[in-house]
Amino acid sequence: MRVCNQETINKYKQALICGDQINDKEIYKPVLDSWLRSRNNNININIKSFPSECIDRKTLDRINDITRYRLERNLNYYNKKNDLIDQIGAAIFYLDTNMSVFNKAGNQRLLKELKSKGIKFGTTFSESLMGTNAAVLASQQQGLECVIGEEHYCEALTEYVSVAFSAEIRYLNTELIQVFILPLSNYHALTISVLDYIYSSELFHMSYVDPEDISIKNEIINLNIQNNQSLFLIVDANGIILDINEALTNTLNVNSQHCLGKSLSNVFPELKMSLSSLKTQKPLSMVDISFQRPTSGPKDYLMDSTPIIKNNSCIGMVITLVNKKRITKYLGNLVNDNAHYSFDDLIGNSPDFLSLKALAKQAAQSPSNILLFGESGTGKELFAQAIHNESPRRKYPFIALNCAAIPKELIGSELFGYVEGAFTGAKKGGSAGKFELANCGTLFLDEIAEMPLDMQSVLLRVLEEHKVTRLGSTKTTECDVRIIAATNRNLSEYVQEKKFRLDLYYRLNVIKLELLSLRNRKDDIPILINYFLSSFSRSFNKDVYAVSPEALRLLEQYSWPGNVRELRNVIEFSVNLAKSGVITIEDLPKDIRLNYSGDTFHKSPQNNMPIVQDINFYDSYEQQEKDMIKYLMFKYKGNKSLVAEELGMARSTLYRKLSKIDS
Repeated sequence: MRVCNQETINKYKQALICGDQINDKEIYKPVLDSWLRSRNNNININIKSFPSECIDRKTLDRINDITRYRLERNLNYYNKKNDLIDQIGAAIFYLDTNMSVFNKAGNQRLLKELKSKGIKFGTTFSESLMGTNAAVLASQQQGLECVIGEEHYCEALTEYVSVAFSAEIRYLNTELIQVFILPLSNYHALTISVLDYIYSSELFHMSYVDPEDISIKNEIINLNIQNNQSLFLIVDANGIILDINEALTNTLNVNSQHCLGKSLSNVFPELKMSLSSLKTQKPLSMVDISFQRPTSGPKDYLMDSTPIIKNNSCIGMVITLVNKKRITKYLGNLVNDNAHYSFDDLIGNSPDFLSLKALAKQAAQSPSNILLFGESGTGKELFAQAIHNESPRRKYPFIALNCAAIPKELIGSELFGYVEGAFTGAKKGGSAGKFELANCGTLFLDEIAEMPLDMQSVLLRVLEEHKVTRLGSTKTTECDVRIIAATNRNLSEYVQEKKFRLDLYYRLNVIKLELLSLRNRKDDIPILINYFLSSFSRSFNKDVYAVSPEALRLLEQYSWPGNVRELRNVIEFSVNLAKSGVITIEDLPKDIRLNYSGDTFHKSPQNNMPIVQDINFYDSYEQQEKDMIKYLMFKYKGNKSLVAEELGMARSTLYRKLSKIDS
């Protein structure tokens, strides 16, 4: 990946515009040559929007024939390809021989943004109209080309990276240029790896689906792919290996001479599935493949297999492998590791709970911010993840931040990021904040009431402007983020006490969802118990399948100050201790059994355990929380880490609450 100092590039470009001679190694030679041509053609460097040109009907009909043919043959591949482009936040434009856009796909938000700059159907990427861009270089160099930020001649493109390649479709006697455009902030090695992978696969899906003049041995392997990190393999119609690229032999630690002329299924049994393409004459796309080799260890790949058709007969096949980590490390949203839960994972059948789930599902479809209110242990983050996975943003990141768990001095850098040298200890190269990481997705701000007031004003500005500025920088970056905030505090009271900004409160409290405490949905306790029993029995390899009627009655009458989290812990404890397949009262934790009478826990003369009365009798949440903290401090013999964990709060928050109790 070419490294470009944007300020330096712009300095040289401005010097060239003024007529100065440029001969600097920091400028990519094809870019410099294009600058010179653009200057000599009097292209307006300050243009912010490009004119659209009309494509004549004859050309359009021919292009549509090409597109239709490709889609019919490779629909699965192109759907998945466009999905990848969308997920890296990029847009793709298909250009005809006149370099005019006849089709587009990718990230809808970016496409709309580019349309406002005149980049849309009919726009011409030619140098005479748009100046330096990747399509111009690709048409000249016949390969993959990249133009970065200020390397673009015109101002309209300096905030983006354009990546383009030109491929000849021999059987249709035409050339197709594809241009990827993505924000400059999205540009790094993994992004280019994804585009590189698409480019390599595209060569076969476009150029070699139905070739008329191909020599399988001599032409395919001579394509400009040897510098690519993908692995390539060619077989004939009988599945015999004809050629193999060096990247594959090096990666899998095999000798190419031992592979040539042998059956694919014998040498690489992991790839046997690809042989179906020889029979069906249809390609396979992005199939999960895992190699287990003693010499190279386990390796996971995505496999494409593309049959080579001549005179309506399959004469061979190209197999492409790309390291799955290269793709999925950047595209964590293919399977969003940060958002595991869906609405199906939210267990309960009580009418109020089902009504809450229905309301949350409806809210998921809205772009508006959501405020989740509920006591500790009611599942606020689970609801946030379920909302994200139900929303149109589900393909994009879900990023969570506990506002109480981050020291006051660091919360700004966590949220908004920082540049190199912004403060002592700042990481080299800087770091993106949670807003940038969550771009196009969801940012979950837990314990929002604990956010410092000075950060609240910065957060408000970001929410209003949809732009973020890293600490130590003056450059703003656009961020399209949906906020889900959560708290167990009464924020309206915090506003009255000047602990929370009123304007931020209204900005967050667009859709308010009040999560139910477990004591208000006791009908769900048996369902939850069965769910946790099944889960922990499976995890611990134990056959615990039921709770005795007496134990169930005790659990149903308990007030559950820790809500579902506490119930989960109780069942985990009981499954561990159960002596049979049925949990009895004796298997329950001591604090559940001890001195139980009706709905009240009484002080024990033996150990002076503090009273924890039924929470329904409390006048305020604050008093309930104080008593709960006292009780847990006794239960865990002063171990603040265990108390904070059970309450679901940061230790710093617990220390602050304890200081108020002691005072």
